Amino acid sequence: LQYIICDTKELLDFCGKITPIKKKTVVPGRLEFPEYDIPKLNKVPVRTKDEFYSGAEPSWYDIYTNCPIRTEHILSMKDKIAEVDNVLLTGPPASGKTTLMMQLALDFSQSNKCLYIEDINDKKAQMLCRDCLKSGVKPFIFIDNAADYISSIEIITESKCYEKLIISDRDYFIDLVEHKVSCLGFEEYNMAVISKEDLQKIQSAIPDLSLIHISEPTRPE
Repeated sequence: LQYIICDTKELLDFCGKITPIKKKTVVPGRLEFPEYDIPKLNKVPVRTKDEFYSGAEPSWYDIYTNCPIRTEHILSMKDKIAEVDNVLLTGPPASGKTTLMMQLALDFSQSNKCLYIEDINDKKAQMLCRDCLKSGVKPFIFIDNAADYISSIEIITESKCYEKLIISDRDYFIDLVEHKVSCLGFEEYNMAVISKEDLQKIQSAIPDLSLIHISEPTRPE
């Protein structure tokens, strides 16, 4: 749900320009990459909210149980994904990129085939592309830590075997591969800025920090 600020005539004019779109359904077919599927809630380990807020990487249990706050960036990213096929999500460390990517993947999986990739190589990317084209399934593909897998992303992008391709990484890691990313047609969305309303929601959701040990991010800088 998003706001439209206008008078009655402007609203009617806007509605008159909207083309009806049939609800998307998952295309029949099977992809032999279960490690990239969005897991069901009954298949993921349970953990407490404190683990997430102590600095641990987000888990699918966190995402399912709405432990992380759903910020305004979700709607903005959905708008961006609707506009273009290739989206690059960037931001500083601990800005919530991975959490946002997982939230988006779960949301889109309700009506589309979605794959969430944290580790891939060139050979596996080629196999994935062949399997998508053979099965007729064009998934939404989400790839985190994208700078580490830029050559695999090139293979996927060139194959056009997907419906949408959403990748993410920290600003300075993307800067290292900017010469390659710029040639692949990605539209960037940066989540460095957060609204006061979202800051308040996040602050209210944080448990008693005196009881939590804050750990540093484990990924090498």
